[in-house]
Amino acid sequence: MPSDPSSAMIDSAAGAARASRRNARPSARRSVAYRIALACVSAFALANLVLGAGVLIAAHRAIGGYVEHELSAETDALVAVYRAGGRARLVAAIARREAGNTANDLLYALYDRHGRRIAGAMIAQPPQHGQSRIRVRDMLRGARSARLRTIDLADGSRLAIAADEHQVEGLDRTIAMLFGGALLAIVLIGTLTALIIARYMTRRLSAMAQTAEAIRAGRLDARVTLGRYDDEFDQLGAALNAMLARISDLMVNLRHVSNDVAHDLRTPLTRLRQMVERSLAGPDDPVAQRQVLERVEAGIDEVLRLFGAILRITSLESESPADLRAIDLSAIVEDLCDSYAPALEDGGRALLWRVDPAVVLKGDGQLLAQLLVNLLDNAQAHTPVGCAIAVSLSRGEGVAELAVADDGPGVAPERRKAIFERFVREESSRTTPGNGLGLSLVRAIAQYHSGQVEAFDNAPGLCVRVRLPLQGARE
Repeated sequence: MPSDPSSAMIDSAAGAARASRRNARPSARRSVAYRIALACVSAFALANLVLGAGVLIAAHRAIGGYVEHELSAETDALVAVYRAGGRARLVAAIARREAGNTANDLLYALYDRHGRRIAGAMIAQPPQHGQSRIRVRDMLRGARSARLRTIDLADGSRLAIAADEHQVEGLDRTIAMLFGGALLAIVLIGTLTALIIARYMTRRLSAMAQTAEAIRAGRLDARVTLGRYDDEFDQLGAALNAMLARISDLMVNLRHVSNDVAHDLRTPLTRLRQMVERSLAGPDDPVAQRQVLERVEAGIDEVLRLFGAILRITSLESESPADLRAIDLSAIVEDLCDSYAPALEDGGRALLWRVDPAVVLKGDGQLLAQLLVNLLDNAQAHTPVGCAIAVSLSRGEGVAELAVADDGPGVAPERRKAIFERFVREESSRTTPGNGLGLSLVRAIAQYHSGQVEAFDNAPGLCVRVRLPLQGARE
């Protein structure tokens, strides 16, 4: 029997999820965190090797210098004995030295002119004149390495003094063992610490990768889990969460805009189609058809204006402020009120304004002018003849306050926030021209300048107040 397609889809999705988890957790060989940890351990181990080699060489040279100094001093002392008392006294001095301190690291031998050993316990072939390294034997400790110094005396005999190198060799072994143990400890402790750090880094990065994968799969509510230390990973996670929240808001906004556009365009497009259908079904009258085309053209212009307003609002909400400069908002408000007053008076409404001088802030002059124009148009469209519209601009504590108030019918308290949403229109304004985007653009312009906009009761009427920071644009 054929397999169930839904089961196959579920199995495929589960396999993709498992593959995603495998990809989110790379192997140690491919993990950057583990490679960094290995590099740190290797660097510490190499530093320990270099330090150990340096200490070994320095200690070896220091002990070697001490041995050479001891050889030189002992040779000079025995030569002085020979010169003072001859060979017999020299032989007696060598015997006293060998008998008086069995732990003495110096070995002695005295050879006659024919190369026969006549004194001393050191057993070696007659050495050459000068300094050398040889293998020597004595009756107590056997054969071993030694540093040798020989000198020819006046009667033709040769004095040989050797310094046992077991101190130097022992020190070398001790230093090598110490640094070998330190190297092993560094490798073990460093590897363990590096693995812990790498595991922590991998876990934090994997959590971010899984969040990104969840977002890619359509879960826009997924967020990076933050720790309690506020470290670099937490700061990165907070930045990613803020970015994801912004993306989520934009996606929600996009869905709302799509739904609103589809809803608000249906009526004008349906009306245009009906006009075209009636014109095509009617008599072939050029004058009537031209009138229909003119109405269609006006309807298309209305749709284009709608799209232009939507694009303008979306652009302001998604872009960062650019090319902001110091502007005199007082001058802008004064000029617009002077320009609008005659038109409002012709429409049966009075315009009053009060503007504080020299209210300067950083912003876009054209956008702020558009903000005030939209507020004036909104007040004119929603107030009956005989009402008064008042504009005020004042300087508050760090902010400029621009308010447009009227004494018209106002807006119910539960609707005052909604009027700034897109395509929102009050029932009383359904028959008036407009698309419900005027106050949405006001809010977008205010937020673009790091400002706020709110509506409240003017008792009677409505007052819309915009607060803009005097220090400039948002950070």
